[in-house]
Amino acid sequence: MGSSPYILSMKRSIIIFILLACFLGACQQGNGPKEVPFAMVKFESDGCFGSDRCLLEIKTKGGESFAFLTCEAGKTRQVKVNGVQLQAFERLITELREVKEEGFCTTQSRYEVTYRTETFRKVDKGCSSEGFSRLRKAWFED
Repeated sequence: MGSSPYILSMKRSIIIFILLACFLGACQQGNGPKEVPFAMVKFESDGCFGSDRCLLEIKTKGGESFAFLTCEAGKTRQVKVNGVQLQAFERLITELREVKEEGFCTTQSRYEVTYRTETFRKVDKGCSSEGFSRLRKAWFED
């Protein structure tokens, strides 16, 4: 004796529902929504007055954006960022794209930027960009 068409239809519906739930992320490991990388800036600066190395990552999680800053000391600081702050970040990206790589400043700053689907590198030899320092101060320093 075989299964009735109703039972076969129910089994098929249950399988489709499970597959759909996994596809939509309900079967993710861990708790809550998965973090999705949005942007990353690796910053290095060397000069007469010292050096600095930081990694800034912006990730989205559950529809909200968070910025993570890790510098030489290894401590990571996290802040929730809003739309206005993300616009400031986009202005930083525009500023970095326009950095002229020549100059005679005693401090050189190097940037490796991954933003959406693009990655680019810049070396600021002319002290023409202070955008990263301003953003860092505004977002992470009290």
